[in-house]
Amino acid sequence: FQVYADGTISLFNASTDKELYQKSINNIMGADFHSLEGAGRNALKKMVEKLKAKYFQEIITVLYDESNKE
Repeated sequence: FQVYADGTISLFNASTDKELYQKSINNIMGADFHSLEGAGRNALKKMVEKLKAKYFQEIITVLYDESNKE
């Protein structure tokens, strides 16, 4: 079985209602020999790994910059 996962992360400043960061991650493929659920979990796991590897530092930088403005 193969499935594809898409997701979007949006961060907002709750007091100003200003969007601080948005990133979409699309077409992450997961596969499993036994079930669609297993393939879905595999796709989500890959999405988390990509988020950690590629975008986590961007998010930290945006939050750090925003906290220094106040």
